[in-house]
Amino acid sequence: MSIYHILPAIALLLGIPLFFNKSKTVRFGYLAVVFGILFAMNALRYGIGNDYFHYRMILDKYATGGYGIIDMLKVAGCEPFYTLLMKLVVPLPYSVRYLALNALTAFISLLPVAIVAWRSRYPQITAFLYICLTFFYNSMNFTRQSMSAAIVFLSYDAMKKRKHWLVVLLALIGAMFHFSALIIIPVYFISLIKPSWQFYSILGVLSAGVFIFSDDILRLIFSWLDVRYSLYLDSFFLARGLPWVYIIVPSLVAVLHILIYFTSAKDDRWYGTFTTFAFIVLIIWAFGLKHLIIERFSLVIYLFMIRSLPDGLGLLHDRHKEKYKDKEGVHLDPAVILTLLFCVVSLGYDQFTIMANAHGVVPYASIFSPFKPDKERLEKRPRDCYFNASLIQFLYTVDRKDNTVIVVNNGTSNGRFTIEETIGLARFGIQNDVYDMHSYIACISDGKPVIRMAEDGVLTYHTELYEKYSIDLTSDAAGGIASMVVNDIEF
Repeated sequence: MSIYHILPAIALLLGIPLFFNKSKTVRFGYLAVVFGILFAMNALRYGIGNDYFHYRMILDKYATGGYGIIDMLKVAGCEPFYTLLMKLVVPLPYSVRYLALNALTAFISLLPVAIVAWRSRYPQITAFLYICLTFFYNSMNFTRQSMSAAIVFLSYDAMKKRKHWLVVLLALIGAMFHFSALIIIPVYFISLIKPSWQFYSILGVLSAGVFIFSDDILRLIFSWLDVRYSLYLDSFFLARGLPWVYIIVPSLVAVLHILIYFTSAKDDRWYGTFTTFAFIVLIIWAFGLKHLIIERFSLVIYLFMIRSLPDGLGLLHDRHKEKYKDKEGVHLDPAVILTLLFCVVSLGYDQFTIMANAHGVVPYASIFSPFKPDKERLEKRPRDCYFNASLIQFLYTVDRKDNTVIVVNNGTSNGRFTIEETIGLARFGIQNDVYDMHSYIACISDGKPVIRMAEDGVLTYHTELYEKYSIDLTSDAAGGIASMVVNDIEF
């Protein structure tokens, strides 16, 4: 876990010389080192991020299926450009195939951000905010969304110069990695309206109305989208929301943008656009408190904040210098104070998400130190022996031919298996009924399903499966109990 604490410090310390020497050589060296470390962390990670094994299973499926590029587009369930990346690495040996795919996705996710940071007034602050606010728990988990958002992020300068066609073009390219990139098009054109308290009041009232009926609206949207998104309808992604603490940083970002715009940047139309961006990001994260799924759709807009906020603080600094240029004495620069304040808050937020293990990024592990559970711990608490105590990782790591895997699910519509877990369970012969029912009991031995029961009610099962041990299983649809007793297991 120490790398998560060390990297923000590296970004800050190495960035200090840039406040005094803004030469291209120093700027390039700084960005090369910082983003080089980020690339290595992302490309060489193992089991990091809740989606890690999900994408690995998809790649393995299409590598062994002998699909052509057209067939892969039809059945992959991924956008065209990501499907193309998979097609590029399929011919490689199995041992390096997924590593190559991770390297490609890391490169596409990071290079555009580094380019935009290069053009930032304060690249060290942009890089620091990227690490603290998005890299660890977004870029190392949201694979397709991160590539999509990075491509759209390249339109930052185009937005400043009002090159609408380029903004739309980059959004369309980004959508080829993940369709969420398309959200930037309406947000951008709405943000061309000059900021005012009346305008923001109208946006707030309209958003409040949508918030009240958000359950029905989201159900309608996900039903209309591709069939794979309809699987989210009865999942916890829609039924549960984020803890309130996650809205602190978006709130502070919105407040700072509004403060800077109305006090120092009213004549800068481009900053008005990003001020509205910040206000819309706040609205999106407010919806995220009710629906988890909304968070991942904010990334494509949220990324712009790591560049617009440092640029805005630079405008505030310029106004301060101009105001006091002919006056003697020491005058506190509000831009410096706000920068220090926000960096401290961002670092605190980063440490909080690490401790909370947001999106399964803790502890960090690379391909050079893969996890190997010891048999003693495996016997006592099998799930604890795998990174993040993740069922999906357990299902992918365990050898289906040499183990007996027992699956028990209990809960209401808010407690069913996730989409990723159903894919992992399918490797053991468990089909979609695991997702459709509230209660589920299964036992798979030597790669074959021995027991499989799925109902809406309470399930109880006892069996002398082998001579060596017996099994008692209970799955309660009301979410009351889920027990498993296995006697005399031998390893």
